Amino acid sequence: MIKISNPGASESLTDGLAHVGHSRLKQNVCISSMLLTKFQSERNLKQYSVVIPGQKLFTCKVCQKGYSHERSLKSHMRVHENIKPYECKFCGKPFPSNSALKRHVLSHTGEKPFTCDICGKAFTRNCNLKTHMLTHTGEKPYSCPRCGKSFRRKSNLKTHERIHTGEKPYQCEFCGWNFSAKSILKKHTKTHKPK
Repeated sequence: MIKISNPGASESLTDGLAHVGHSRLKQNVCISSMLLTKFQSERNLKQYSVVIPGQKLFTCKVCQKGYSHERSLKSHMRVHENIKPYECKFCGKPFPSNSALKRHVLSHTGEKPFTCDICGKAFTRNCNLKTHMLTHTGEKPYSCPRCGKSFRRKSNLKTHERIHTGEKPYQCEFCGWNFSAKSILKKHTKTHKPK
């Protein structure tokens, strides 16, 4: 049995999360942002799992990206399997998830719902706004363990780390040369195309 205290309640709950495989649970709960959520069935509990904010319980075996929910991992796997069931009504481009399609549609509509309170710059994605906010604070939270160089974006750190590993995962379809960053490959590919 796991005992979980709810900071907003006078009593604590004892639940059967340790016995998820059993057919009966006395109290199905989930920890989410310090709130307790009750579930109607064991099936719903299994699907949601016990989530502590920031905890990644499910990891992609292809790229090692972590997810809090199994359904998020399943959706992510479509990227590797090249399954793209969601199509843009404006341009026909396919996407692996509905959320990826919604983000893309914003490029057609021009809508930028996330705005910086400091400078007024607007973004299509909240994560881009959060990264932008670091330009105001000067914070660079991602540091290279080998040389100490810091970055605002985790993706920039990953690209940088390839300098140390020598990894070049992006290959030119025209000449076979390999590159450490997608942006470098894009720039290189233009040298093959007629002007």
